[in-house]
Amino acid sequence: LLRDFNPINLVQKHSERLKTFFKTQKVRDIMSFQNLYIGLAPHTAPALFSLLQYLEIVEGIHYPLGGFGKVREGLLSVLSDLKVSIRY
Repeated sequence: LLRDFNPINLVQKHSERLKTFFKTQKVRDIMSFQNLYIGLAPHTAPALFSLLQYLEIVEGIHYPLGGFGKVREGLLSVLSDLKVSIRY
């Protein structure tokens, strides 16, 4: 795999890189949707962000049980136990 790796592919525009793998625009749109997570359009995002799609497809998407509010509550609980003062 590494002998075929070309680092220039990581800085190529994501939309252009997807054209080398997918024929239809609809599939390319699906495979570039994750760019929106970070506020970038596929025609401006570097192909490096294709790692987001890879991770979602291969590793899945993980959410905290009870939602992200539970993460906040957990952090506030630990900080409270440590007597950390929080200013809003």
